[in-house]
Amino acid sequence: MSAGPARVRAGLIAGADRTGTIVLVRAGESERTDRSGPLTVRDAIATLRAADVRLIVAELADNPEHADLAEALTAHGFHEAGRLADYVDDGVDLRILQLKVS
Repeated sequence: MSAGPARVRAGLIAGADRTGTIVLVRAGESERTDRSGPLTVRDAIATLRAADVRLIVAELADNPEHADLAEALTAHGFHEAGRLADYVDDGVDLRILQLKVS
């Protein structure tokens, strides 16, 4: 089974000062027609910059199925700020990536 394209969403983190988040969700076959919200990482970053965020955070499972998503984020300047061991599943860490905007 091949992984579908990612749906990209941008938003603000409640309770955090000028901090945005990018959420990347794999779209299943039935969800691929949903095109609401930003469609690319670049669009999401631009949306959050327009909201005057100082920091953007993305959380991502550290597994082979998400390698392309991690590459897309790092290509736009994100770097790994931390990880939570075994968070997603036994042996699968949660990577926390961030981009400092200002």
